[in-house]
Amino acid sequence: LPNANIEVPFFVWLSDSFINRYPEKASASADHMNKPISTDQLFHAVIDLNNIDCPQLIPGRSPFNNGFESFQQRMTEAGTAYLKTNHP
Repeated sequence: LPNANIEVPFFVWLSDSFINRYPEKASASADHMNKPISTDQLFHAVIDLNNIDCPQLIPGRSPFNNGFESFQQRMTEAGTAYLKTNHP
């Protein structure tokens, strides 16, 4: 993967009505706000945030889920294992 797919800026704004309606998603997103997210987790985040029920959703890949796991082993396009400590 290119590093641009591994370190993705991710900004979330939730309305007061959304927070009141889905407090568990708001709480999970706040708990995970400083964890890294990559493009392969974006699909799961959007599907989970919109309460779409589909077999492709893996809840642990969504920062709106309490079970979010941000780290997955990644290989860079150079063929090396990506380590956050190797990149500023």
